[in-house]
Formats: sequence, structure tokens, C-alpha cells
Amino acid sequence: MLTRNAHTLFERDLFGRLISKFNRDTQQQFTYDDGNRLPSSERQPSTVGKQLGITEEKLEYAYDLLGRLTKEITPDGTLGYEYDPLSNLTTLTTAYEKRRCSDW
Repeated sequence: MLTRNAHTLFERDLFGRLISKFNRDTQQQFTYDDGNRLPSSERQPSTVGKQLGITEEKLEYAYDLLGRLTKEITPDGTLGYEYDPLSNLTTLTTAYEKRRCSDW
């Protein structure tokens, strides 16, 4: 299924999940595993995007047994997420610091 807004084209699979996003700057692809989780996404810049300084990028994601996001691996480093027993985000760890949600 394709939907369009003024500047972006979205493509969804039969389950309604976003699988691609196109605009004049980039094309992004999203894949899902059997647990309906997003293990990775990729961004490819268009010619216009490259002229604007947008680069190719692949992101990877990891989840715990409850399906909560625990890691986001980016070209700039890894983000870590920790949760309390009620699945509330309690800690965000970046390459530079560890922050508790109460710090926000």
C-alpha cells in the first residue's frame, strides 16, 4: 500500500508496517523479523541528498525477551536502553554517558 503526503511517499506491507519511505533526499528501507520487531533500517541518499551531505546509514536494533528495545547500533555508536519490571524506560546509555530517566 502506498500513501503520499506533499513530499514523501510511504510504502506499507500487508500488515500495515512501514517498509519504505521515499522523498527527494533519501530512500529508507525497514525490515521486520518474525516477532514483528524492526532488526534494521537502511538509508540511501539520492543525488540531491548527497549534495546536501546526507550519507548512507544502516541502523541495527536488539530486543530483550519481552520485545523491548535494548540496543540501537548506529554509525556513531551504540545506545543502550534499560527498563524497570513494569517496562518503563529507566536508563539510556550513550557512548558518552549513562542517564537515568529521573535525570530528564
